Amino acid sequence: MRNLFFFILIAISSWSSAQDTNEKIIQNDYLLAENYYRENAFEKATPLYKKLYDSSPFNSNYLERLISCYQETDRFLIAEQLLKNKIKTNKDHGYLYVYLGYNYEKQEIRVLNRDFYHLETGAAFVDPAHFYSNDIDLFGKGSFFQYLNRTNTNDGKVLLANTLTANNIVGIVEKQNALKELSNKVVWRQHFAALASLVSVKNTSKSIVSWIANYVAVLSKYVGKMQVVFSLISLVLIGLFSF
Repeated sequence: MRNLFFFILIAISSWSSAQDTNEKIIQNDYLLAENYYRENAFEKATPLYKKLYDSSPFNSNYLERLISCYQETDRFLIAEQLLKNKIKTNKDHGYLYVYLGYNYEKQEIRVLNRDFYHLETGAAFVDPAHFYSNDIDLFGKGSFFQYLNRTNTNDGKVLLANTLTANNIVGIVEKQNALKELSNKVVWRQHFAALASLVSVKNTSKSIVSWIANYVAVLSKYVGKMQVVFSLISLVLIGLFSF
């Protein structure tokens, strides 16, 4: 019995010592990461925050610092994927959408500095027969479409491409006013961009509309009437048993 008690005591002491050692390692890593972060040494801080976040994924401070390090080192896609994965399991955490939206805003700064060649070119919309799109580089590498496009669905891309090539001057003032209004709604734009990036569309709107228009009922039309009849019978029986 004494040997068993002695063994349990050693096990508890060893576990407690291991816990203290692990906490000290985490504390040292955090202090070192914070020091690198404040000195703008983001490349050095990133692996430390990654290690800390992996050990404690529910720590929002580690997540915020890790995302910031990714952004400061132009690894926006890694930050985006990390946030999207986080949102999948934490859909009610509004700050994650803000982080994701801010990640897009940081990318927009690159675009404003003429660094947008990593975006989609819209080469699929190049039309040699169009009377002006090729002359002003609407589509392709370094094109206006590549600079402007932020759509997340295929239907959205098509609509934008058609708008650019339609040469429609109707509603210009209204569009300008809408852009002015949106320019002042930074948080709203960030949230909207974050939500839009989470949308996954497998079918086009045309195919869905076509399916609805050509839908053929599998069950007989009398089934719907039978539901009404059974409901009426149930109400009658409930009334009879009540009295």
